[in-house]
Amino acid sequence: MKVKRIRKILLGVDLAHFSEDTIKFAVETAKIRRSKLTVMFVYRSVHPIINLATPKKSSPNEIENCKSELISLCEKHIPKSVDWEAVVIEGKPIYQTIVRAAQKISTDLIILGEHDRHQQDEILLGSNAEKIARYAPCSVLILKNR
Repeated sequence: MKVKRIRKILLGVDLAHFSEDTIKFAVETAKIRRSKLTVMFVYRSVHPIINLATPKKSSPNEIENCKSELISLCEKHIPKSVDWEAVVIEGKPIYQTIVRAAQKISTDLIILGEHDRHQQDEILLGSNAEKIARYAPCSVLILKNR
């Protein structure tokens, strides 16, 4: 069996519930595989439980703040020897946004950290990680937090 080369890794992060173990694993995997690491945060413009009818308009400042936070996080945890980029995408649902992004950039592996179902939409709609694993165009690795 031929092992597929992993050239591009997408790491999905939740800025509110960040896992150092998950980013460390993604960085080590990128180092070993000599892969490009895309660290992605999905900014949700709608709060589905609070107000279903009226989407919240995001301001460029909110998205830029998320991007700055994500870049700081990456600079803190990713050595210069790793080829990486930080991406903030606005979209909903989260799992579809990540799946579409993975298709667009031809990702070979998606890495996600599992966290408690803390968000109302996850309670109603199920786990984003589970849906990403189901619909992704590539392999998905979900790290359990223990």
